Amino acid sequence: MTSDCLIVDEKPDAVLVNYNNWGYCRPRFDKESLGFFINNLKYMSDDCAMRTYIWRTFKDMIQSNELSISEWYRLIGNNLEFETEEQTMVVVLGEILKTYKNGLFSDE
Repeated sequence: MTSDCLIVDEKPDAVLVNYNNWGYCRPRFDKESLGFFINNLKYMSDDCAMRTYIWRTFKDMIQSNELSISEWYRLIGNNLEFETEEQTMVVVLGEILKTYKNGLFSDE
């Protein structure tokens, strides 16, 4: 019998599950992964599908009130200008418009 368990020597900076839809889950980032992706999403240039997946996870988290507005704007401020995937930008800009229309736009 073999084990599919991943053994790592150090704690990773972030963990991304269900990448490429190999299964179904509704991911939510822990505090460390959240901070890592907010600060580093722009550097993930080798795979636009992964970036899109992360952006969509953040979008889901803001819609379900699991992400603060200030964290959402920090994510946008740190990363949107570096996004190259048109479909991803449509999703993010649509969510920005929704937060504005719902009066969640703040002075932050």
